[in-house]
Amino acid sequence: MKRVVPGLLLVALLAGCQAPVRMSNMIVPDTERIAGQTGRPLAVEVGSVGRGSSWNVLNQVQVADLDLREALINSLAVRGALAASQPRYRVDAELLRTTRGLQEILMGLNVTAEVEIRYLVTDTATGAVVFSRPIVSTGTASSSDYFSPTERTRVATERAIQDNMRKLLAELYGF
Repeated sequence: MKRVVPGLLLVALLAGCQAPVRMSNMIVPDTERIAGQTGRPLAVEVGSVGRGSSWNVLNQVQVADLDLREALINSLAVRGALAASQPRYRVDAELLRTTRGLQEILMGLNVTAEVEIRYLVTDTATGAVVFSRPIVSTGTASSSDYFSPTERTRVATERAIQDNMRKLLAELYGF
């Protein structure tokens, strides 16, 4: 029994290793229609984007602030919603939580990642806050798509972030 516990701990730590997400895979494609999307431009600028302070070291997923910011900028830009000048709205984002189940990596064939990002959207003309809340989303990757648990974790996280930005875009188009 004494040898089993260190072995399980090693497996758990190795399962926690994850390749960093790829910015290009987090962008919401321009081919996707967003709920409420119309022909009118949004004119949005992206402000600060970063990580919050509540991180679980054992279960965190690697997401670089710059990659998250660039994915948000590109998700807006591909649909003409990024302000060229004189933005109407400013979006600030704080990555609060990225998790995936440790049991899924050790035993499961599917990995589901959950992402929580708090968005603050302000009207640049008045300074009024028009949207301020966290958005939670999930993404899944299966072993039939990716053999490596590390790849499944990375892809599930990218899908969760992409879905999170899709939900933000739907909110923005709802203004």
